[in-house]
Amino acid sequence: MAIDQHRTLGVRWVEEEKYVDLLIDGKSVLELIPEVADRITPLANRWLREPVLESAAALLGQRETNAPLGPGQIELAVCSQCGDLGCGAIIARITVTGTEVAWEDVRWTLDRENEFDELPDPEPLAQAFPERIVFDKKQYEAALNSALEMLAPGPWRVPPPSELRFRRLRRLLGLAR
Repeated sequence: MAIDQHRTLGVRWVEEEKYVDLLIDGKSVLELIPEVADRITPLANRWLREPVLESAAALLGQRETNAPLGPGQIELAVCSQCGDLGCGAIIARITVTGTEVAWEDVRWTLDRENEFDELPDPEPLAQAFPERIVFDKKQYEAALNSALEMLAPGPWRVPPPSELRFRRLRRLLGLAR
């Protein structure tokens, strides 16, 4: 059995978009993903605080499920306008051991209720990522803790109640902002 070479996870704050970018060996995950011009990582203080912290916990392997994703799945890139999976997102399966963190099966996903959009061609994405990306657990956790420190000052978005109630309906009707 071959030993996987550890990659380095890094983070950087993107001021103009107010999110933490994830870097693999110094290169943005978003730059590795073809057809991703309107995506950012889920670590953005433009969203509500709790879902961002849930995404961070999932990236750290500290959650069994990351609703609405399945067990062991994480978001790597989400819609830059709303952060909703319904607009299409890049996800991966995460495995955490005592010494390593691995991302596998990096792929597009789309909310099954969204009948108006199609997933992009999966082939370019499959070519951009190896089947398995392995990180040293201590280094990985340190990078994500740095990301949380970048997000901590806020400010966090607090939408009016009506925006939360009608967000999905507006998106389905093509009225999403």
